[in-house]
Amino acid sequence: MNATAQNSLLKTLEEPPGKCLIVLLTDSPSYLLSTIRSRSQLLLFRALDRETVSRELARRDVGVSDAAHAARYAAGSLGLALRWLEDGVIAQARELEDRLTALVSGRGGGDLPDWFKKSADAYAAKQLVRDELYSRDQANKEGLLLFLKLAAEFFRGQLVATSEPDDHERACDAIDAILLTETYLDANVTVSVFLQQLVGSLEAKYSRRETGASRALI
Repeated sequence: MNATAQNSLLKTLEEPPGKCLIVLLTDSPSYLLSTIRSRSQLLLFRALDRETVSRELARRDVGVSDAAHAARYAAGSLGLALRWLEDGVIAQARELEDRLTALVSGRGGGDLPDWFKKSADAYAAKQLVRDELYSRDQANKEGLLLFLKLAAEFFRGQLVATSEPDDHERACDAIDAILLTETYLDANVTVSVFLQQLVGSLEAKYSRRETGASRALI
């Protein structure tokens, strides 16, 4: 809401109709006018810890391994974990992690561009089953953004897992390359082109890592 819209809401907040509960959602409370904040009670919703998400998934008869992976990939959201399990996203995320692990080990990205496209198509198909009026193009775009986000999370994990400056630089470069790819998606660049460019860039960074190690051994 802009300032005008917030001011228009003040009267309603001061005198809500009947037994009415009004909930305002924001991830930037500081953007709200002080007059809005003073008439509201602030409740903070934080991400759940992995143990809680895993436990709740187990209560819903999700297997131990699937529950652990879903808790990790869904970043503290039980609802997202359940939905991703239903849509097959968790299984795809595990497969993506295996492929990226091979890439950073110097074994190349293989058919990663095709994998991204097929996984996005599978994601889109699930959304269309849920809502047949949903746009297939939009669902495909959401699928690609989702798997690119998971790829970026993988490389953020690489930052934590190593103390080597060169590995830190490669991981940061990989994240930057993924963010650039997301801008291409918004600019409607041909999908196959920017995916090939992304994977080629990642392979180049991590193949140099393998070459450097070989020289050190010699």
